[in-house]
Amino acid sequence: MIHLHCGDAGRVRSLATELEARAVEHDLPLWGAGGLILDGWATATLGDRPTGLARLRRGAADWDALASIGDTFHNRLDTEICLSAGGFAAGPTAVRSELDAMGRTGYRSSESELHRLHGELLLHSHCAPARDALAELVTAYRMAAARDDRSFQLRAATSLARLFVSRGHGWCAEDLLSAVFGTFTEGLDTPDLVAANALLGTLTGLSNGRLAGGAGRKPVELP
Repeated sequence: MIHLHCGDAGRVRSLATELEARAVEHDLPLWGAGGLILDGWATATLGDRPTGLARLRRGAADWDALASIGDTFHNRLDTEICLSAGGFAAGPTAVRSELDAMGRTGYRSSESELHRLHGELLLHSHCAPARDALAELVTAYRMAAARDDRSFQLRAATSLARLFVSRGHGWCAEDLLSAVFGTFTEGLDTPDLVAANALLGTLTGLSNGRLAGGAGRKPVELP
């Protein structure tokens, strides 16, 4: 799971293969399903999305038949892959359904990340006003911050920063993202931190140009 959160798909795939083999050896079908889910995510992340999604969904179906919790995590991985592949159409409805289910079950794993994904899907699918997408991203950011989940907070901050830039508020994007990025002292070569750092490099140039032009800098105020 640590390697998954760090985005190390190669390592996840290696460990998932080992997990599946051990599950068969010791007759542990639930963990076999878990290994299949992780292998599916890794396979899709490494470039073979059709095969990866098929394996992830087969593992998720096996898991759901054996356990009453965990489906939110599996669906979050599924949504991540679909979003990266441009599959926006059914995404918002599916994620909204997962968020509603959390209210019924009380199982809130990955809740902030689901809000972020919902916001991203709303932005890309154009099926709702932009303010709805912004509200979801702000919810994701605040929820992750309240739970001291810096990995998901960084993802939310990165998504918000991109949205702010698209609206011409590069200085807000830089202040927000740099505040979260600055709390990390290790793992700087992981995909999320590499992406955030690259975006910060772009934002620094934008804000420097703006200040050189004589415009003032306003503090970040999330709605």
